[in-house]
Amino acid sequence: MKRFCVGCILWFIAAACLLTTVEVARMLFVPNQELATVGITHNSTEIIFFDIVLGLNINLTRSAGDESFPAWSPDGQQLIFYSQRNQRTDLYMMNIDDGSVKRLAASGGPGASPAWSPDGQWIAYTAIHQPNAGLYLVRPDGTDINRLTDFPVVTIMWSPDSQQIAFVGNCENNCDIYVVNINTTRIRQLTHNGLIDAYPVWSPDSRQLAFISNRSMSFELYIISIDCDESRLGGCTTQRLTQNRAADSFPAWSPDGKSIAFSSDRSGNYEVYTVSADCYRAIKGCGEQITQMTRRGGTDILPVWSPDGQQIAFLAADHSAHFDVYTVDVRDKTVRLLQHKLPDNGTVAWRPAQ
Repeated sequence: MKRFCVGCILWFIAAACLLTTVEVARMLFVPNQELATVGITHNSTEIIFFDIVLGLNINLTRSAGDESFPAWSPDGQQLIFYSQRNQRTDLYMMNIDDGSVKRLAASGGPGASPAWSPDGQWIAYTAIHQPNAGLYLVRPDGTDINRLTDFPVVTIMWSPDSQQIAFVGNCENNCDIYVVNINTTRIRQLTHNGLIDAYPVWSPDSRQLAFISNRSMSFELYIISIDCDESRLGGCTTQRLTQNRAADSFPAWSPDGKSIAFSSDRSGNYEVYTVSADCYRAIKGCGEQITQMTRRGGTDILPVWSPDGQQIAFLAADHSAHFDVYTVDVRDKTVRLLQHKLPDNGTVAWRPAQ
């Protein structure tokens, strides 16, 4: 295992949100060439709104404390985020139109990036301090708070049908992937191997999860069906998408479900790649269905597809400790720099199309 991979991925698992998105920049969103990210202003971090076409940027929060892990509502009209106000860090919501901010729920810190259900009915978030640590749901108006787990979790990912949440838990000695049904509150453990399984991402049809695991001694990409579990009685196996001595990480499923983007240092440094999501069904296997998307020579991680599947945003670092935000065009592989020098931890996610 290469040192960068271990530090990067384990940081993401611990702080959640390696995007979700092992994270290295706060949150980026882009619908039709608009984005919000977290930028450094003086001694704090703020949420900054960018119009890429017009070249405009606006500080949305202007708070004395630090803001982190913003996430868009499905209609792109609101942002939820953690904010350090009144000497504690809790979950807040902002209306983009008028800039109004309200506190939604007590959290105590950004244990994982909050996540809005695709149908807009719920917000999932975490509390990180015992005895209240766990995964929670809250309505967008701040009512009807429900506790789903009594143990700390990271990497919250809603299923596209808004019926289930995938998350990573029990990371004291190893990490496993779980799914909870929000209607029945039933929790199922999908992976059982005693090592690190992390960063689950949903297929667009809500039937599978892609994830990373070091069960083969290096981190590789796998797929598991939601109807399965890996216990002896579960009778299910995972499908392996990558196989090499390098570190593969940060999977991201394309909107059409055909491809999975990921980061890998198989070329000697971290670049962005794609692989066919059903490559394991082909006679030749997955190795010949992998495409290298970036060739910058730096560190390119945390790829995220645009809603139309035409671009992939990612975080990149060269010779500094800070990451920049880039996009790569899926068709011609043109790389574009969007923003320099982001804060040290976070995820990347596109703003929903309006």
